[in-house]
Amino acid sequence: MKKTLAEMFQASKGGDVEVDGAVYSSIYKVSLSKGVHQFMIKLEGSNSNVVQGIRVSVRKGSAVINEIESRHFLIWNDNSPPVVTIRVHAEDGGLLSLWNVWQTRIGEQAWVGDAGMLIEERSGVVTFSCSDGSEGIDLDNFKFSLIRDPIA
Repeated sequence: MKKTLAEMFQASKGGDVEVDGAVYSSIYKVSLSKGVHQFMIKLEGSNSNVVQGIRVSVRKGSAVINEIESRHFLIWNDNSPPVVTIRVHAEDGGLLSLWNVWQTRIGEQAWVGDAGMLIEERSGVVTFSCSDGSEGIDLDNFKFSLIRDPIA
């Protein structure tokens, strides 16, 4: 019996896993030096019948979105603008983490079944093709990108 991405992520203790030549991640992490860092998240679409989103978490610092400061945010594709700016105030050794989540009738879900992200970095843009894992791997369930935005 074929293992799900969730089972493979668990066996790898959260590390990346390879399936049919593609490398999947459960979480994306950006190490940050002390200071202020700005990012833009661009929501690029979803073919899913459930609401998709991005969980944003900051360790050793905090983030500001729409003048709200916190260490944890949820950005939902059904009620967020197409571009969301995040300003991270990091302490030395700060960490910004992002992962795909989705809403079901029983609440927020992540990291189950064949949920995972195919992540590509090109020219300073990180693109995420996400599978919510409900019906095998479908990388069109949710797409978004992360762009480091120089602070003017």
